Amino acid sequence: MGFAKHRTFYIREGWLPKTLKLINEKPYIFTPANREEAIDELGVGKTMVAALRFWMQATGLTIEGRGTKGMIEQEITDLGKFILNHDPFFEDTKTLWLLHYKLVTQESLATSWYWFFNFYQENFFDQTSFITELKAYTKNNLKKEVAESSLKKDFHCFKNTYLYERKYSYQNNPEDILTSPLVDLELVTKNGKQGFQLNIPSFNKLSSDILYYVILNQYSVNENEQISFTQLLETENSIGKVFRLKRKSLLRHLEFLEEKGYLEIQRGFGHNLITLHQTNKFKVLEDAYTDIDTNYGLEGI
Repeated sequence: MGFAKHRTFYIREGWLPKTLKLINEKPYIFTPANREEAIDELGVGKTMVAALRFWMQATGLTIEGRGTKGMIEQEITDLGKFILNHDPFFEDTKTLWLLHYKLVTQESLATSWYWFFNFYQENFFDQTSFITELKAYTKNNLKKEVAESSLKKDFHCFKNTYLYERKYSYQNNPEDILTSPLVDLELVTKNGKQGFQLNIPSFNKLSSDILYYVILNQYSVNENEQISFTQLLETENSIGKVFRLKRKSLLRHLEFLEEKGYLEIQRGFGHNLITLHQTNKFKVLEDAYTDIDTNYGLEGI
């Protein structure tokens, strides 16, 4: 389980691409002996450096290990390398969806994010419902009491990951006025004074190719192997859970992918099976990032 490892700092615009580039050049930058260099290179305080170390792993860009003489080493993942080569400044919305996907499927690193998208059932939430339901989940499923202060920190960080509420002021410290890049996904909006609404992404906002990449990444599948529609919609870490898709919106994405030849939908009475034809997940990403037959700009659901 991982709670409040972000040190109360949510992801800020520009943090991840800058840190990814630095790690590519200096994989040992987060080892304790290099703390001052990290502070200088990243232009943030030591607590923010610790938060960045967490966020790079939580968003699936790096994994941490031990290198020469036991030094802490950050290894860029295959996905991190792909993004570094194809969208080094994280300007493409598809990159943001990939970061969201990795974040909410990290049960051990970002438990609150994982719990919310996989197990929270309502579209409305506030601080009370978030903490109450999360506390029940940790007690019943993880057999462990978590300090409420940690859960509150996670609530505020979760909220600020997807929604920016504070008003801009030129008198603020620059570190305090930057929004999270995931705000652009528009997954969360205000609902009343203290409440929040979780939204379903419109068809043209969420690339079908990214959904297909996630399917291939989540399941070890061979060419022409079948997956049930229900599995894609309802199982843990499925695209239905991760992207909060409803049956109608998921089917529309699958039909678009069928037109591209990536898959085939075999329709039966009350039971649809999906046969996967394209099984090279990075070929799927290559096509997505070069705008080959994407669903961007099409009419939303």
